[in-house]
Amino acid sequence: MDPELRWADSVLTELSEHKQDDARRAADLARRASRLLDGASDPCKALHIRSLLANYLDRSGAVDSAASLFLDDRFARIGGCPALVQKDYYRYLTNVQLSLGEFARVDSVCKLAYERARSGPLAGTDLSEVRCNHGIAVASLGSLEDAMALFQSAYEEARRHGSSENMIQGMLNMATIHAMTGELQAARKNYEEVRDLLRVGGFSDRLVHCYQNLGGIHKDLGNLEKAIAYQDSAIALAAASGYLQGEADATHGLAQILRERSPRNDAYDQLDRYLLLHDSILDSDRIKAVTEMREKYETEKKERDNQELRAANLESSLRQEQLRRTRNLYLSGGIIVLLSAVALWSRLRIVHRSRAAIRKEKDISEGLLHNILPEEVAAELKQKGYADVKEFEVATILFSDFKGFTAMSEKLTAAELVAEIDHCFKGFDAIMEKYRIEKIKTIGDAYMAAGPAA
Repeated sequence: MDPELRWADSVLTELSEHKQDDARRAADLARRASRLLDGASDPCKALHIRSLLANYLDRSGAVDSAASLFLDDRFARIGGCPALVQKDYYRYLTNVQLSLGEFARVDSVCKLAYERARSGPLAGTDLSEVRCNHGIAVASLGSLEDAMALFQSAYEEARRHGSSENMIQGMLNMATIHAMTGELQAARKNYEEVRDLLRVGGFSDRLVHCYQNLGGIHKDLGNLEKAIAYQDSAIALAAASGYLQGEADATHGLAQILRERSPRNDAYDQLDRYLLLHDSILDSDRIKAVTEMREKYETEKKERDNQELRAANLESSLRQEQLRRTRNLYLSGGIIVLLSAVALWSRLRIVHRSRAAIRKEKDISEGLLHNILPEEVAAELKQKGYADVKEFEVATILFSDFKGFTAMSEKLTAAELVAEIDHCFKGFDAIMEKYRIEKIKTIGDAYMAAGPAA
């Protein structure tokens, strides 16, 4: 295999197995590999790397560029590709459509994927990620009950295929719907199952968020001690791993729970007042910055106005100078008229000579015309630009040929041969003119003419 194609294949494998976390770098790799695989013999590989490129462009914020990749006509034949290629196509296409807010299109695409999963290469494939995207789209369209059914289906499908990652995603989506509909106990159970699944994989940002969500759920349920315990766990986990944003969010959540447990907390009130004052100071700084920008703009505007005034004065001076020059031009008008007359006379002489040359060329061309054609035909051509066809019932055709011309031409030079033929043809021309016979043409040593019936 060509080394470049081997490299493109390795990139395809790496990206399809999600071994690259940096979305921008992954997009650059996918773009280079796509250019190589587009010209390869396997169209499915070209479509797969194109879907992966769209995914990483979407993750890096270039949603429009990602969407344009799926306009490739070759995706119409995706049904003939392996299951992984088809699954990633439907997964990443619906991701991009969700980013664009095209929820109705997500619904249509997902239904097509389910239809194709009933038979062919896609049958038996884990489509839990596609079902999760479908549920998000349906929920966004306002049907929370249908969305819950899709998330439940995604969770069950992921569990059958042993995909804990997709189980977590399905369960988190179910918890979100339960929280939105006020079913807090159901949401708590969902988050606890997610917690247990995440613990197996060790630390992750999502585990910190899961603890925070459990703390919030217990706070809403009135279990403040459990809520505090979960927020403390989130703070400790985030601090141990250096996840600063998670630590800050969990600390804020803990402060809110503590204040609800002890409303008469002067320390918290002072901290809250400090934060409000701090925000006010920031607002003052912003106002000051805006004021400075406005003052700078006014100063620059004044400078521009001064420049425009100077430009207007300069333009007035230029107009006065133009008027002065115009007066001077009028004073010297006589000289200019005289010079113009001399120039005009020279021009007329040139035109006269040109017309004489044209007349001479015309006479030459008319002479050639009369030499080639009968006088009546030549006159008709000059008058109308074409000659009418004339029909004769009987005519005499002359076609002559010099005997022994080939042998003679071998003995004479080119100049002697032309002179000899010219002498003979002039004699023929004299005879044609005497008997009013029209010469038609000459070809080599052949002479053709036509006349009335003998």
